Amino acid sequence: MTTNKPLMLFFSLFLMAFTTPGVLQTPVDTLDPEPCATTNNTFQNGETITYKIYYNLNFVWIPAGEVVFKVFDEGNQYHYQAIGTTYSSYEWFYTVRDEYNSWVDKNTLLPNYSERSVNEGDYHIFEKISFNQSGRKMTVWRSKKKGEDETKTEHTVTDCVHDVLSSLYQLRNQGLFEPGVGDHRAVPHFYG
Repeated sequence: MTTNKPLMLFFSLFLMAFTTPGVLQTPVDTLDPEPCATTNNTFQNGETITYKIYYNLNFVWIPAGEVVFKVFDEGNQYHYQAIGTTYSSYEWFYTVRDEYNSWVDKNTLLPNYSERSVNEGDYHIFEKISFNQSGRKMTVWRSKKKGEDETKTEHTVTDCVHDVLSSLYQLRNQGLFEPGVGDHRAVPHFYG
């Protein structure tokens, strides 16, 4: 088994965390025409969603871990958080300790700042991104692990750019999981 299979499983379940059957969402044709304006119509402060992750061995499903998504109201911005971990009983095989955080403007749901700390087996990365949405620039600080020396890079990006976690909440607000025939969803994102 390669390292990519658990990672693919994690991200597949990560994306599934934003399916919300039965939640009324704004139809695409009634959304604000301003490209960066987004109205929050799917989540609220204190929301917590927990997904259990299983590894499939033919006909046996083995509980491997979980991903917990949370939303916090922090004044003029929302703080999204996603933490993925393997269960201790599964760690003899593979260990995951991932944490994603994104702070977004309440009016646009565009990120101001994000952090990710990824620890999956032998793979580690810590990354901070500062978003200058009006200047179309992102500053990225990256290291192997939190607390180690960081490399700083700057990037020019398009309008309305998101990080990985905020893009999932943005897609959820766009009704990604209830598309109609011919509907298209686009969320520019920055993945340093």
